[in-house]
Amino acid sequence: MQEAYDYREFCYRKWRKAHGLNKFHYWLKHQEARAALRRLINQRRRAKWISFCEQMASGDYTKAISRLSRIRKNRTMKPTFSTPEGPQHAANIAQSSWKILAAPLALCRSRKHLV
Repeated sequence: MQEAYDYREFCYRKWRKAHGLNKFHYWLKHQEARAALRRLINQRRRAKWISFCEQMASGDYTKAISRLSRIRKNRTMKPTFSTPEGPQHAANIAQSSWKILAAPLALCRSRKHLV
């Protein structure tokens, strides 16, 4: 697969530097190499998926469940805020920033009560 990738890159560079009819020739070579690489990637992906499914079918269910949960867990992002000083320092920073953000709202609410 690496050879196919290198050949595609080679044809692309030759196409970029070519002039006249050679440009057309190397464009066709590049398109052929690109299609061949895409076919290799799809074949490899299909083979890996089949081997994964066979491994899941033949193995015990605890391994299958743990693997699927690991795949699912990695798809969701969990935003966290942390600092090198520790979680308490991060909580203090978050609290102070929330006070700054909430101060204008509190001021508006107090003015409404005065009117």
